[in-house]
Amino acid sequence: MYKSLLLVLIASVPFSLINFNAYLMGNSPSITQAIASILFIILWFIYGFFMGNKKRRYFIKFATLYWMIGALLCILGYFANLAIIFIPAALVFAGPLYGTRYLLGVPSDILFINLSIAITYLFCLIGYFIGRHGKK
Repeated sequence: MYKSLLLVLIASVPFSLINFNAYLMGNSPSITQAIASILFIILWFIYGFFMGNKKRRYFIKFATLYWMIGALLCILGYFANLAIIFIPAALVFAGPLYGTRYLLGVPSDILFINLSIAITYLFCLIGYFIGRHGKK
């Protein structure tokens, strides 16, 4: 499971960097940033598909814990006004997804962060179940 965590964190960095400028300033994302975020979600879908195809049952637990912890850290940091928690959590979990704001048309707030997390989590689960139960 530690390999999966390291892989996901390493994969998140370039997507977060692409979105960082708009995210930091609270600007609307560009089409490039939207495409990068969509690619990030597709990457999670493919990862889920691959893990489902390999029948790696721990993936569901890993993905659930990863995204649940991310959402909880963002919520805790946001509502407790703890920048030391919120900023790193937002950069790791919401940064790669900031471009989806281009498509969703919602303000950059905690609702957007949790909506983005939920969408990505859903896509990784769909990928897993398609990989697990698809035609062989």
